[in-house]
Amino acid sequence: MLSPHEFYLKYNGTSTDIDGAAGVQCVDLWKLFLKELGVPNPTKPLGGTGYAKEIWNRRVAQGYMNYFVEASVNDLRDGDWCVWGNCDACPSSHVAMFRLDNGNGTGIFLGQNQGSKKVNQINLPYAGIIGVLRPKVYVTTSACPFKKSGTVEAIETNIRVRTAPSLSKGDTGLRYQPGECLIYNDVVSADGWYWAKYTRSLNGASGTGYCALCKTDGTSKFWKQV
Repeated sequence: MLSPHEFYLKYNGTSTDIDGAAGVQCVDLWKLFLKELGVPNPTKPLGGTGYAKEIWNRRVAQGYMNYFVEASVNDLRDGDWCVWGNCDACPSSHVAMFRLDNGNGTGIFLGQNQGSKKVNQINLPYAGIIGVLRPKVYVTTSACPFKKSGTVEAIETNIRVRTAPSLSKGDTGLRYQPGECLIYNDVVSADGWYWAKYTRSLNGASGTGYCALCKTDGTSKFWKQV
């Protein structure tokens, strides 16, 4: 897979209408990236209004979350794809790859149909961004900062207890609150997070519980070791 800079070097100054619809648009560069990423049928219609904002609005329906993770506009990294809704900077929405922060509420973005029909890099404001997708191939994994087993104290509110190490499955409805402690016997990695695994007591029977500790890149810690 091309790095963000290699993608820039390969396509900067070119133009493409990869899906053969509506001429050269910003979404064509997005779909070209999907092709480089190996996503099946990368040129399929976005659905909905057909505008770039549907990349975010329909990210699950389109299957993009098999290849991307959601990221924050407050933690942008080279290679993240940002999607603007209808806003002052992008009246009909827009999608572009983040390259560098300017430190003034704007960043340098690689895109197409942003002042030119050719792929270029320009300054765009963060205001109006409705979502950020980070390619999983660009997600770096760090060593887990927590012990393999031990005790942790919650430092965030409403930490979910799940029956599977998943962001979308097995929610028990139980929550840990700041100051509460959890004794766990293993750590597993799944869904871009490290999870504390432990044995729960369920009406006299035992079961397995999982709580998210932190992201695998070491950020978004929910607990502290005690």
